[in-house]
Amino acid sequence: MSAPQKEYIYALYYDDFRTPSDLQEGPDDAVFYIGRTADIDSRIKQHRYDAKDGREDKYVFIRDLERRKIPWDIKELAAVDASDSDPWEFLYVIEFVRNGHDLKNMRYGDYRRDPNNLLHRLSKDPAVSNMPVLKRRLAREEGAETSNYATSEAVQARAILRNLRWLRTETETVNGTTRDLNIYDQGDGTDEIKADFWMTKKEVASSLTPASMARTDRIFQLLTEITSSGGRVIKKHE
Repeated sequence: MSAPQKEYIYALYYDDFRTPSDLQEGPDDAVFYIGRTADIDSRIKQHRYDAKDGREDKYVFIRDLERRKIPWDIKELAAVDASDSDPWEFLYVIEFVRNGHDLKNMRYGDYRRDPNNLLHRLSKDPAVSNMPVLKRRLAREEGAETSNYATSEAVQARAILRNLRWLRTETETVNGTTRDLNIYDQGDGTDEIKADFWMTKKEVASSLTPASMARTDRIFQLLTEITSSGGRVIKKHE
């Protein structure tokens, strides 16, 4: 059995040279952005390319660093399973904000824009110190406890996505036709969900919202079938 694929929580940082020169400790790493990627080397190359004219806060800041001849780089903070959709970036953002770093994630997070200073507010709450607490607070902020989703379909999809767990890949043959499936669930004790292999995790989550499952008149219709095992098969029909 192959090892699970990994993704990486990373930081963009620069040398701020706050250490007095007589202490021989070298410069301090000042972190200014937290992100998540499947490939650290490719991500830094993309950041360097986008920094040429990107409008996001981190790219404006990078151009300012480069004008002042201040080097910046990337470093790995942690590795997580690619199937783990928990908002680890948020947890690290909160930690670094608490430690005094001026992060550019404050306006543009990897999950969504943060117009209400959510990350700042969470960083000031000492109770937000681990992933279960963070997930409950995010659900509360979005008005979508996982057991009682709000009516907004976007809110529903985000809440489902955070709990959707990739389990394995299977090959299924029906009436001579073979197809690859990704198998998910939404936590311990929940039914397994079978989805076409090429569907992204975000698409699967969106297809599981009550509003999406109820629609039947779209050009690209997302259908949910109940299998004999009690699981669900998610597939897209043209």
